[in-house]
Amino acid sequence: MLEYPEAVRAVLTTGMVMATEKNKSSDSFEIQGTEGTLRSDNFTFNGKGELSYHVERFDGTSEYKTVAVPNNYMLEIEQFGRCVAEGEPPVVTETISIANARLVDSVLECIGY
Repeated sequence: MLEYPEAVRAVLTTGMVMATEKNKSSDSFEIQGTEGTLRSDNFTFNGKGELSYHVERFDGTSEYKTVAVPNNYMLEIEQFGRCVAEGEPPVVTETISIANARLVDSVLECIGY
């Protein structure tokens, strides 16, 4: 469990579904928040195109949304190039990178790796 200021907590649960066909997987996400839940349709890891997700609010309203999903690795390389060539600040900061590395270390330690 991750703990943030003002008694905010987050729990990360992850798993894998074995593909029944070559190069096919069942990736999805669900995020529960203070106002409701976001649930994705199945999607391909780092796939390009559109990603649909369902917003279900605790007040009973719901809607489907779609976002354009370009190649994430391409976006990272392009942004890195702008950082070097134009001095653009990185989206993924040193603080975020170190926190992510510590989280991964913590998970590995918990499983005895």
